[in-house]
Formats: sequence, C-alpha cells, structure tokens
Amino acid sequence: MATTKQAEVIKNPWQRLVVLHVLLSSVPILCHPSIHFSPYTYQQKFRICFHVRTDSESGKHPNKTNRFRPNRRKCQTRASTSYFTLPSLPWMLNILGWFYALVGGTAFIPHLVPFEYFGPGGTCMRLMHTYFPNFAISVFVPGTFAHFLEALYSWRLCGSIGIKGGAKIKWFLSTTIFGGASLYELVTFQSQPDVHAD
Repeated sequence: MATTKQAEVIKNPWQRLVVLHVLLSSVPILCHPSIHFSPYTYQQKFRICFHVRTDSESGKHPNKTNRFRPNRRKCQTRASTSYFTLPSLPWMLNILGWFYALVGGTAFIPHLVPFEYFGPGGTCMRLMHTYFPNFAISVFVPGTFAHFLEALYSWRLCGSIGIKGGAKIKWFLSTTIFGGASLYELVTFQSQPDVHAD
C-alpha cells in the first residue's frame, strides 16, 4: 500500500516540482551572493582581446614586446551590446515557486495547488484564501503589473547603455517574468565603472 502511494507521489508533476523547488531553494550555499550560474556572462566580462599595434600607434620598434597590449575597451563594447544574464538560481526558483505557483495558482486555480507541500507558506496562503478569497488576486495582479513596468524600464535602460537586438528582447522577457531580480542584474552591469579605459 505504501509503495502505491509513493508511486502516486512520484507521478504527480505538481508534487515533483514543489519537492525540487524546496530542495534547491533550501540549500544555504546557493544563496551566497558570490555564486552566479551564468558562465557565459563571465566569459563576456573577462574576455581580453589583443591586437597588434602599428608603428604609428606605438611610436616604437615593431619588434618590441610592448607593441601587444590588451584592447579591452573595444572588446567590452562588443560584449556589452549582446550582454544578457539571468538572475541567480535561488531567485528564479523562489519567484517561480512562491509567486507564480503558489500565489498565482491560488488566485486562478486554487483547487489544483498542493498547499501542504509549500510548508507554513502554503498553510498561510490556504487560510488567506479561505477567509479572504480575493487576497491572492489582489497580490498577484499588481505584482505582475509591476513586473511589466520594470520590463519597460529595462527596455529603455538597454537602449541607453547600448544593449541591442536579441539581448534587449531577452532582458525585456526576463524582467517581465522575474521582475526586480532581473532588473538588478541589468542595473549592476550598467553601473560598473570602465576600469579598462585606455
């Protein structure tokens, strides 16, 4: 009998999603701010491009070793036009799990939300939905609208700092879904000083 119940739990996609979310978001080391899950971003940030300086640029003999120098400004400009990164994994899991699955699910499909798998937060949300049926909608709809406003700001910010094309669309979609967590990554990139200026 117990084996049958365990098999039913494994087959339920909602329960698998909740268990995966709880396991990943409860690991303390994942919440450390120095951890980032986008190696492509670091490749773009720390990539160094070299070019050969001509005699007129260097003013020295072309056989000198210092005719090679890092041209980081040009490389950084090329990288910044296509720069994109997602928020950290804990932020994405919490926003998708708590905001969309729990609050959004309670607002529109409360009969399908497994409140017991969300722990105290699920119990609290179930009680709020029982005694205040419009609570979830009053939280989810303004929150989603705020995400959309943040996405509009990210679109404008991308234009002001030179991010173009597909990367600009990715920032808009990412900020629409993840809100301030995605916008923070964009603002952090925009506020970085140009320490490699020649």
